[in-house]
Amino acid sequence: MKLKIKINYYILGIIPVYFLLSINPIIGLLGMILLITFGGYKSVEFQVINLIFQNFFIGLFSPNIDLILHFKFLHILNYLIPVFSVLIFIFNEKKSIILSEYTNWKSIITILFLLILFLILGLLFYKSISSLIYFRLFSLPFIFYYLGLFLAKKNNTNVISQFNNILFFSISILAISAIVGRFSSYFMSLVNDDFYFSLKYERPLTVSEIREAYRSKFLNWNFFNLTTFRYGSLLKNIISYSYVMMISITYGLVLKIKKIQYFLIVFVIVLLISFSKGAIIFSILTVFIVVFNRNVLKKNRVSIVETIILLIPFWLLVITVGYFSNNEHIIGFVSGFHRMMDNPFGNGLGFSGNLSPVRKLSVFGEELPFRGYWTRFYNGSESIIGVLFSSLGFFGFIYLGVLFTLIAKSKENLLKSENFILLFPLIMVFQGIFQEEAFSPYALGFTMFILGLYNGKNIRLNY
Repeated sequence: MKLKIKINYYILGIIPVYFLLSINPIIGLLGMILLITFGGYKSVEFQVINLIFQNFFIGLFSPNIDLILHFKFLHILNYLIPVFSVLIFIFNEKKSIILSEYTNWKSIITILFLLILFLILGLLFYKSISSLIYFRLFSLPFIFYYLGLFLAKKNNTNVISQFNNILFFSISILAISAIVGRFSSYFMSLVNDDFYFSLKYERPLTVSEIREAYRSKFLNWNFFNLTTFRYGSLLKNIISYSYVMMISITYGLVLKIKKIQYFLIVFVIVLLISFSKGAIIFSILTVFIVVFNRNVLKKNRVSIVETIILLIPFWLLVITVGYFSNNEHIIGFVSGFHRMMDNPFGNGLGFSGNLSPVRKLSVFGEELPFRGYWTRFYNGSESIIGVLFSSLGFFGFIYLGVLFTLIAKSKENLLKSENFILLFPLIMVFQGIFQEEAFSPYALGFTMFILGLYNGKNIRLNY
């Protein structure tokens, strides 16, 4: 497949708009609204570039940013842009087949209403920005699914080709940047990593200090003696970079979009530069289930039930080993259910999570017993599923039920050759047992976007 990138003025407009955002957020936001409204909302290239390279653009112009609040505001654009785009689509196409029974839109609205209630509860009790952060995290999978669905325009039969081209262009840039940045402090200075991370951690940092801070053991496991610098490429985040790369590689392998040699090379790059366990586990599990279906079950279509049956033993083993070895992620997962039992009706968004300052047994309960470094994990932190149940209580089961139903219902509209795309968000939800980042825009959000893109293409072509 030839790599053809369609350069339109929506893409070209991103850089000057981010420059304006760094100078004056109000004028910049107005520029972004105009860029989206006059066509950016329906451009696959615009949406993918903005998602993947947002932190790069912010970093590029970070010397212009003085206020921490200004810096944090710019990071919510990867939520506001898809939300605004979806709203424009709904306004323009309210009578479309998209809002039919194919999309479970009534269930989605119910979940969003439920999340808003728990957001209000969290803001009232905790008065912390973490409530907004976790509202964003839990609502994004649905927003990105609809964004992909709407972007697959009825008369645009090349939408998948456009997505493939811009995606593999993007990961090539990320891979090259990761290699160069891994070995060159000058490159990190060139893309203003020192300014970006100084704003992020709210203290002056040099490139040398950043490189030292991001040194860790191979795969973050204590039994490896090898330590090295882990660089998050232009995404500025190790785990986000790993997920974008591994999802893209797995997507290409499963759908046979590119030659396998290319993906193996990129896999090695990801492994050596970032080596996030969660992203690598996702890729291995996905490829294993695809191979198992094709070679053992002799099927070219995936079964949701069979996939869950295959995943359960693996995650039970992970949970068991992690629990008895005092792993932070599994402590967070198990503790999330304990906090749910303390208050079955939920404690509100912002109650738990890595970014939450709350350390309680329940919203009305006593403080968590002090365990030093380990204290925060006992209200669900480090596991997004733990955060879900400690925050929403039993309503967390409704949330997962709607999410799984949306994934399963998409199967009806996928072609035989596309069926394995269902595995991406399904496996990523299980990844949430182990990581909060599994529900980020770069992980579950990204996989739901891909699923929505294919689902919308087929719904519109068949309408």
